[in-house]
Amino acid sequence: MIRFTRPLVATLLALCASASFASRSIAPPEFNKEMMQTSHDQDGHRVALGFWLSTQMFRNSLAGQMKPEEIERVANFLKGYAIYAIMDASLNGEDASIVPFDRGQMRASARLRLGDRAPRAPIPESELPKGVRAATQVLKPLMASMLGKFGDAMEFVVFNDADEHGNSMADPRAKLLVTLSFDQESFTWRLPLVSLQPVRVDPETGDTFPGDFDFNPFTGTRLEGRK
Repeated sequence: MIRFTRPLVATLLALCASASFASRSIAPPEFNKEMMQTSHDQDGHRVALGFWLSTQMFRNSLAGQMKPEEIERVANFLKGYAIYAIMDASLNGEDASIVPFDRGQMRASARLRLGDRAPRAPIPESELPKGVRAATQVLKPLMASMLGKFGDAMEFVVFNDADEHGNSMADPRAKLLVTLSFDQESFTWRLPLVSLQPVRVDPETGDTFPGDFDFNPFTGTRLEGRK
């Protein structure tokens, strides 16, 4: 039988009391982190990445740097197109080198599936509108300067994601399943993204949770949407 000393019991009770009364709010994920997905093998010698550079991401990054009408002009250039950075590379821990696998094969095998529609192949760079092509040409050195070897190992692919009316279906706020695949990898985004959904609130405790929570996981109380 384990015997607890009186001071230890008092400490445990204090901890339990503080835990029960403390806020148990859970913060939603950051938007930019939801845009990027990665996978790696068990040994960590191979890593793959799918990075969705959505129009909303461009809007967020340009806010405060450009006038609203200029930002919308950029958004209109990208209307009907979905840009992704992809990477499939081997990692060498000894010299921290990152060696991409066949870049041509990676681009050729890339497919984008929007809901239950047939997978779409990337648009050849020569067929991209000037504004979209310029965006991808800027992104390559930008990612290399920001992420170093990881950024340099990325390839950028552009898909036509327009619906029958010319509107982009791969919208982070839409209700849709978006799957990007290349080589042997597959990454899926279940839209709308959690970071863009209204925060949910426990009406009894005031604790807040990400928008994809229906109940408080600690108490089972049904959550309400924050307006």
